[in-house]
Amino acid sequence: VGIAMLYFDRYLSSGKGQSGDSLQSKDQFQLAAIASFYLAIKLNEPIVMGIDHMSRMTRGFYSEEEIATMEQDILFSLEWRVSSPTPMDFVRHLLELLPESVHPSCAEGMLQSAKMKMEFAKSFIFFSSHKPSIVGVGCIMCVMSETKNLTQTELTEFCIRMSTAMHYEQLPLGVLDVQQRF
Repeated sequence: VGIAMLYFDRYLSSGKGQSGDSLQSKDQFQLAAIASFYLAIKLNEPIVMGIDHMSRMTRGFYSEEEIATMEQDILFSLEWRVSSPTPMDFVRHLLELLPESVHPSCAEGMLQSAKMKMEFAKSFIFFSSHKPSIVGVGCIMCVMSETKNLTQTELTEFCIRMSTAMHYEQLPLGVLDVQQRF
């Protein structure tokens, strides 16, 4: 849903294609939301959902052709830029940098903690004003500060790996602010 809303917001603010009509008409607004949802599912979920199913979900209010046409308008309006990483993408990649000595159940617990924090973050506009990488790093830093299952050596090794992977000599501006908001 978060990725669908990202597409939807970007489309409505693009000023391209039929996005202006979507801001003027309730039906077009709903159609753009449905097409954004369908597009997000197609690109980011392992399941296959046909456009016929989306039409049935609207109880036939929108035809398959209308949904497909709106999907195409969204793609053209966004110039096909629909693969932007989310903060959780950064979290998952950063967790791969944990030292091998960290037990997999510990890493899974940190992932679950990060997911809960990201769910929390979705309801605050503060987080949307930062780059996904900054939010992801801030979330990981918060999770790391709360976990009791890592040794100081493992934590230090993780921080070194993270700064090397992200080419940070020091944390970028905003990370500590984001971390504190979690």
